Amino acid sequence: MTIKIFNDPVNQIFWERSSFSTRFLVAIFSFIVGAAIVAAASSAGNASPTVDRDIIAHCTGCDFGHVDWRGADLHGLVFTGDDFAGADLRNADLHGASFVGDNLTDVKFDGADLRGVSFVGADLDGATFAGAKTAGIRASGVRVTQSLVTGMTARDLLSACEGCDLRGLDLHGRDLHGITLAGANLENADLRGANLSGASLEGANLVGTRLDGADLSGAHLDGCNFSKTVFRSLHASGADFAGSDLRTADFSGFDLRGFNAPGSDLKGIDFHGRDLSNAHLEGSDLAGANLSGARFINAFLAAADARGADLTNADLTGSELCIINRSTPDLGRRVSCIRLDNAHIPGMVLHTNTTCDEMDRTNDCRPVSSSELQQILNGSIQ
Repeated sequence: MTIKIFNDPVNQIFWERSSFSTRFLVAIFSFIVGAAIVAAASSAGNASPTVDRDIIAHCTGCDFGHVDWRGADLHGLVFTGDDFAGADLRNADLHGASFVGDNLTDVKFDGADLRGVSFVGADLDGATFAGAKTAGIRASGVRVTQSLVTGMTARDLLSACEGCDLRGLDLHGRDLHGITLAGANLENADLRGANLSGASLEGANLVGTRLDGADLSGAHLDGCNFSKTVFRSLHASGADFAGSDLRTADFSGFDLRGFNAPGSDLKGIDFHGRDLSNAHLEGSDLAGANLSGARFINAFLAAADARGADLTNADLTGSELCIINRSTPDLGRRVSCIRLDNAHIPGMVLHTNTTCDEMDRTNDCRPVSSSELQQILNGSIQ
């Protein structure tokens, strides 16, 4: 067992200048303390072992590999940088404990009380959790494997798993409503038919993720990367896709009415003939998109960039085309309208369009002015 004795520069200097005999005595002391911890646990057998919580609490970077702490009382302790590889923690009381940067490979957590436990940057490869109490677990920066979600309740493990690595994980059909996976890596994960209603996945990587038939109602998906993500036939009422990368996502079968994706990257997207009534696309990048024949009835398109897009026969009736930002000191930039430079607009319908104050779109709107309309159409291909 390795025990970190010095944590500050002064003691480190003292150690470096100490005589050989002093170093030898300290080394012997460290060995005795470490051996005592392991011996106490090993001698306990199947009974609940007695552990020195005070020594363990001050032990950083320690070697607890293959220790037998079955049934031990370890609640609330903070383990930092320790090696628990192959340790037996079955039926241990670990509620409220924290594992920070620990090696927990092949650890047996079966039957343990893990309520409220925090795993931060820990390696859980091969760990088992059969029958463990896992409610309230929090994880951050953890690699989640298929065996982990098979051996315990996936919802408990993923209820708060920010920045976790879930690449290629099969979670299809799982009930994951309300979970927090902000910043998580879900590349190529299978979430078909999963219940993610109300989930928080802000900034998550969902490249190539399968979401066919999933329920994303009310989910927070701001700033996500959805490149090559499959959205077919899913439920996304009230979901927020603001600021996300949606350029190569597959929206076939996706109900785009009320689609909430302001400020998103939709360059080159193919929405031809689709119904985007009441969609929020203000400030989005629609450059080069195929929007021919699309319906944008009462949609929000102010400040969107549709340069080079195809809007042939698109219907923009009642849509918001410009927005007023009264807080901008530059009067020339207070009004931001949709940009249609080099866009193809033959047959495009503009009727009862509006300019609204971004702070009060419900009560502070007016018809788009002729000068604003001229600015919008200037440079378009009619």
